[in-house]
Amino acid sequence: MSKLADLIAKLCPDGVPYKPLLEVAQYVRGVSYGKDQESVNGEIGILRANNIAFPANRLNLDDVKRVSAEVKVRKEQHLFTGDILICAGSGSKQHIGKVALIESDMQETFGAFMAVIRSHKEINSHFLFHILTGKHFSDYLNRSLSTTTINNISAGVLKDFKIPVPPLEVQREIVNTLDSLYALANDLSAGLPAELAARRQQYEYYRDHLLNFSEMAQSSKLSDLIAKLCPDGVPYSELQNLLVYEQPSKYLVKSAKYDNTNTTPVLTAGQTFILGYTSEEIGVFPASPEDPVIIFDDFTTAFKWVDFPFKVKSSAIKILSPSKQHLSLIRYIYYAMQTIGFQPTDHARHWISKYSKFKIPVPPLEVQQEIVRILDTFSTLEAELEAELEARQRQYAYYRDTLLTFDATQGGVRWMSLGEVATYSKSRIAYDQVSCDCFVGVDNMIAHTGGIRRANFVPSQNYFTEYLVGDVLIGNIRPYLRKIWLANNTGGCSGDVLAIRIKNKYNRLITPGYLYHSLSSSRFFLYAVRHSKGGKMPRGDKSSIMRYTIPIPPLEEQRRIANILDSFDALVNDLSAGLPAELAARRKQYEYYRDQLLNFPEIEVDHVAE
Repeated sequence: MSKLADLIAKLCPDGVPYKPLLEVAQYVRGVSYGKDQESVNGEIGILRANNIAFPANRLNLDDVKRVSAEVKVRKEQHLFTGDILICAGSGSKQHIGKVALIESDMQETFGAFMAVIRSHKEINSHFLFHILTGKHFSDYLNRSLSTTTINNISAGVLKDFKIPVPPLEVQREIVNTLDSLYALANDLSAGLPAELAARRQQYEYYRDHLLNFSEMAQSSKLSDLIAKLCPDGVPYSELQNLLVYEQPSKYLVKSAKYDNTNTTPVLTAGQTFILGYTSEEIGVFPASPEDPVIIFDDFTTAFKWVDFPFKVKSSAIKILSPSKQHLSLIRYIYYAMQTIGFQPTDHARHWISKYSKFKIPVPPLEVQQEIVRILDTFSTLEAELEAELEARQRQYAYYRDTLLTFDATQGGVRWMSLGEVATYSKSRIAYDQVSCDCFVGVDNMIAHTGGIRRANFVPSQNYFTEYLVGDVLIGNIRPYLRKIWLANNTGGCSGDVLAIRIKNKYNRLITPGYLYHSLSSSRFFLYAVRHSKGGKMPRGDKSSIMRYTIPIPPLEEQRRIANILDSFDALVNDLSAGLPAELAARRKQYEYYRDQLLNFPEIEVDHVAE
């Protein structure tokens, strides 16, 4: 039984009393002031309905009204720790009753259309806050205000609203649970990184306890095996002695019409790995966990581990399996191949001429097995993080599309075409003003809303399209790749990148961050693909893109949406923070230990025979 259930069973087994809200809390209306008392440099800050972000129910202090010191503020109209600020008067049913918890004493006060609910000692203010954000209170307001055209929460309206009043211990335990859920649901800047921190702690446990290589060097099973079986070193052998290759001719897919409902994957040795799924049943390579293989791209020398049935698309793939003439674990060979630093510089086939002649250390099988066990542990941890990143990317896409979905009849939301509020950049920037740090081409844009990476080179031409801070850049070749970036610097981009800039007259209607997230949505890219032109290398139609319609809510709502999505975006895309940074760090650590584990002194083969 949980702690909460134990407390309820102990302290209130027969239920709890319900009391009118105004018996357990004070209700204070806000300050009145005239238009002539408003002043940009006024001494008093006035919080209004726009200062409560909804539905997050958080304070937003971006736009605080200032009034002169002559406005009279009673002592009870100041804001104290634990107060609950509520929108008490509004022409909008959506905003009436929204609340925010005051976390610490504030210098500001609140306006006449606002109020404070100040709990007495028998009510925990956090407990009351959660009640006032719930359905019980919103349903009560809907019933109580349905007969009036003026939405006004007076003390008379609240007098009949009753709340449960369990013992304070029970209230505190409920608050502990709800505060945690609230942080995850509404504070992406705290919730998800906290979850990531938990992942890091888990990782550090495995790292420190399972993969402590300083201890391993003295007393581990691996060092014992090395001392026993190969104290003087191990022989090295060329890959062609350890592996045999098969050409892929029998396993080439005939049709590129892939469908995720099919079961046979079509593979490449590159980063994409699984190109799609085919319905073809003939010519499937029968790899399995018992008989795995390595697929090797003869041109790029990229390779992948495969332990399931598959077909391939490219005739450049070689299928590698262990040689029966030389007993070595193929999983060990796979890890050892990762230490080969060869980078091809020409477009030629490399397995026979070069790659198969590289040598790797070949310790006894028992040593190979222990190295594989250790490196598999690393690989499992990395795979868990990759799966977490993929899940977060899907979650981010879901939240983004949900937050950016508005009813066409929803009040306060304008629908405008992209061409009405923005234009393509018409300015140019000279070649000598553009460097690899500020050049953006489709090649250094990262697919699936991943932003950009530093360019490897700047094409030689006189001028580029100039982009400015706040422009939204979209890769216009193969729009299904969903390449997009919000510029945080000035630079130049290629003709295959669209630089979209908000028109000056609409700078106060739509924010760059909101526009970026709107154009990152599945809805936009599906539209761009549907209107693209071309076969093998489709391009988005620039005229059609400008006809794409965007919902434009009030600026406060735009900022709220952008803040949420920015936090998610950083978690799943930022290479300097969040999951990508953690994944990169874990890969570096894996590579370090892999290279250490596979670093054996070499002995001559004839020495082994002795």
